[in-house]
Amino acid sequence: MTSTPVCCAPDQWEGHLYIGSFLFPYAIHTYGTADVAYDCTNSRALINATLVDESPFVDPKMKQYSALYLEDYNNNYEYELDNGVYCQKTRLDVNMTKQCVQGGDNLLYSGVVGEHIITDAYNITLDKSVPNIRASIERGSCVPVHLYFTHKVVVTNVDVYNMTPGIKDTKIFDIPPQCKHASPKHRWTMEGMYVFKLNIRETLQQVLFGGRKR
Repeated sequence: MTSTPVCCAPDQWEGHLYIGSFLFPYAIHTYGTADVAYDCTNSRALINATLVDESPFVDPKMKQYSALYLEDYNNNYEYELDNGVYCQKTRLDVNMTKQCVQGGDNLLYSGVVGEHIITDAYNITLDKSVPNIRASIERGSCVPVHLYFTHKVVVTNVDVYNMTPGIKDTKIFDIPPQCKHASPKHRWTMEGMYVFKLNIRETLQQVLFGGRKR
């Protein structure tokens, strides 16, 4: 039985993220920013991130990289462009759904951001792989304000800034030239930092874009 949504976000919006995360086994602190575009109307989404990894136990101790994720849910493909050079084309195993807070989600508390923005914080359980997400949303609009989630050995905070309705320039969804001839691949790398980056991407995909397993 499906519960009635408390609210749903706009079908199209753009925003800016600040991401801070910590991976315990390797003491890797990752932080950075990302531009995000959500277009439920046309079943597509974009994350364009610049991140820094720091750890006293890995070499180099500081590493900066960029990662662009273009998600085409109509054709079930995701394009990942790393550092503007190397592109991977992979099958999406999720559907894009409307981004809503469900009636069954647990309301934790309410608060005020600035002078006028009333927020409600919910504990959201998406599935067994991502069990604990605390999402603060703007009351009424369902616009995300802050996300906090734990995933196995990773703790992540995400702040959402400058969120505006609509898509200013649809060209941001054009497939990058580096990706036009990429062959579909399955993700197989299990190197620690790669898995860490994937955890961030997958959780943002589910929380911000309504991605649900098929």
